[in-house]
Amino acid sequence: MENKAVKDRIPSYAMRAMKNAFGSEQEVWDFLAEKAKEGSFAHLNMLFQYKYGKPVERETTNTQVKRNAPVINFINNQPNPSAHKEAKDDTIDITDTSKTDE
Repeated sequence: MENKAVKDRIPSYAMRAMKNAFGSEQEVWDFLAEKAKEGSFAHLNMLFQYKYGKPVERETTNTQVKRNAPVINFINNQPNPSAHKEAKDDTIDITDTSKTDE
């Protein structure tokens, strides 16, 4: 288990190692960018995470909404058997039933 003093020294160790290996911190970032440009997703991902931060986890929500809408079949005149359990007459009677005295 590391104590706080050791954890506080780690960034300075990392900076010293980068300067020893690459000459400067800028050279490290240039190296990462070059590798990313060559097609390394890991290097590209590292650059983006340091520049823009790690992507945040988003809560997944169920966006599917069940819709209970009637089905209208315009291709043939057969009623949809799943929509109507009983056959019913949808015909509108337009016969004139009013009597006029002439």
